[in-house]
Amino acid sequence: MPFLLAALLAALAALSPPVLSAPALAAEGSCTAAPRERWMSREAIERRAGEAGYREIDMVAVEGSCYALHGRTVDHLNAEILMNPMTGDVMHAETYR
Repeated sequence: MPFLLAALLAALAALSPPVLSAPALAAEGSCTAAPRERWMSREAIERRAGEAGYREIDMVAVEGSCYALHGRTVDHLNAEILMNPMTGDVMHAETYR
């Protein structure tokens, strides 16, 4: 019986999606493999953050292969945002008061 249970668990693990999702990878600072000279400018990434609902961006920095921004939401919550520097997509965001 233990062998059958082990085989069943192994089969389920093989069919499961990867453990790390895109936000989890972004939290590690891994957004792109592209060289920095091909990244969007800081001004362009700030515009994309505004389009995504983040206002009053007061910090843009590089974290790993992502842009890390600090700003506020339209609801005036503080926000820490990781964005893909090639696409401007929000990879991970956290808000707090």
